[in-house]
Amino acid sequence: RPCRTAEEPLPGSEEERFYWLGARVRAQEPVPNSEEIICECELITRSHLIEAIARGRPSSLDDVRRKVRLAMGPCQGGFCIYRATGILHDFEHLDHEAANSALLDFLQERWKGVQPILHGDQLRQARLDDWIFQGLLAVEHLPA
Repeated sequence: RPCRTAEEPLPGSEEERFYWLGARVRAQEPVPNSEEIICECELITRSHLIEAIARGRPSSLDDVRRKVRLAMGPCQGGFCIYRATGILHDFEHLDHEAANSALLDFLQERWKGVQPILHGDQLRQARLDDWIFQGLLAVEHLPA
């Protein structure tokens, strides 16, 4: 049988409609005083992140990434990883050197993973992320 999912909704979908990618955001936005979203790409909230840190006692930001998909969206951590580093710093009571080291290690590992395959829009996003980290946050000059 040929695939027909482009023309027909999947069984059990909401009101026989196609899944809309913005559904999770729409469900989060209208709630007054809704929880702070740490990762906009993957819609990871502060409590979800803190729960993952408390439950797993991660040794790195990469461990957190694997548990909750932190920094796995289109921006690859360009907008959320510094927030997560701050939360890890507060929650784990890391000193600034350990927090800076965790951030730098994460960025180094992330770059190694994506650098060989970047092209087009992904390359532009990676350059934006690099500009944010190097230009605004000056991560290469963080005290370690």
